[in-house]
Amino acid sequence: MSRGPRIRSLALVLGVLLASTWVGAQPAQSETARGEPTLLSVQVTPGVEFAFQDDARPLFRLAYGTDIIARLPLPFLPVVSPAAGLAYTLAPVRAETSISTIGVGLGGSAVLDMGRVLVTGTVLGGGYFGFFNQSQDDPEGVPYDNQSGAAGYVSAAVDASFFVTPFLSIGVGGLYHNYLGLYHSARAHVSTTLHLEGLQQRVGLRAIRLDPIFPTLMQYYGDNSLGEVMVTNNERFPISNVQVEFNVPGYMRRAGETDVASRLLPGESSSVPIYGLFKENVLDLLEGALVPAEITVSYALNGRGQEVEIVEAVQLHHRNALTWDDDRKAAAFVTAKDSEVIRFASSVAAIVRREGPASVNPNLRMGMGMFNAISEYGLSYVIDPNTPAYLVC
Repeated sequence: MSRGPRIRSLALVLGVLLASTWVGAQPAQSETARGEPTLLSVQVTPGVEFAFQDDARPLFRLAYGTDIIARLPLPFLPVVSPAAGLAYTLAPVRAETSISTIGVGLGGSAVLDMGRVLVTGTVLGGGYFGFFNQSQDDPEGVPYDNQSGAAGYVSAAVDASFFVTPFLSIGVGGLYHNYLGLYHSARAHVSTTLHLEGLQQRVGLRAIRLDPIFPTLMQYYGDNSLGEVMVTNNERFPISNVQVEFNVPGYMRRAGETDVASRLLPGESSSVPIYGLFKENVLDLLEGALVPAEITVSYALNGRGQEVEIVEAVQLHHRNALTWDDDRKAAAFVTAKDSEVIRFASSVAAIVRREGPASVNPNLRMGMGMFNAISEYGLSYVIDPNTPAYLVC
């Protein structure tokens, strides 16, 4: 066979493999149990090959080859996945020439996932095309017939790999080839595998509770939880510097931030309370409404910052709404600018200035007067946590 048809055959095989890789890399319509689309992994296994042959009349020398194996996990097959492979072997022969074989196969892989370590076994079957790399001529210089051909092909491989990044693993393994009618061999190889699913963000975030928001309690939400979210690390690696932000666009001064943990191990979850610092405009709402709330978790994975965000609907009530499950909520309607508060404070201040003993410092007299006045109403003073104060022990 001339070199032109050989090149066209090789290009066709490579084209089929690349096309299947591109299709498999697209997110599948079906979802995995974790809610993620299934994605392809592609493994390259270069190595040294040893042909099984008659020791008395060995034909082949030490061979070299590379296999490319693509696997596509399916949500309903957690351990077994379909696989496709392309194999190339360069086998020098004793006649000072060499044979190239290109095999294409379909089959399946069994996968044992142990987190950072992945063990796979793959069996493929298909066909191969083989040819001499140098034309073989008779003594008169005429090329022999049948210098290329095709037949069936089977292979079996075992590989153990270790994840060095979320999307890349390296490993070692062994592989058995049988080019039917030509030769069969065993190969020791190293492997490099690209796991496209590792390019996805796999930290889970879901809202497990979002309480209705009452504008009258806007100050309360700065220090008290208005809901709870669950953060789950589905990565193969620990994540660090985990932080959750909560924001209701248009109604908050800035996103409420909560530190989750300095480190979340693979498979670990953490329940996180969320807070909010609301703007005064929530007090302008005359009617309640469902509004979008943005919940974002930020974290570091392998030293790189990542973010995952979800949007949930939260009930934002009108300005006068309140539930009376706790009568202390009545304090939400009392502020330092309330007219009744100002009137009460002014009356007490006038009495202190008019009747207090002049020998006592005016500021001390005013404090004593205010303390006695609120005590007469059965109230007690509590330090405002939002206002700097000095305590004397």
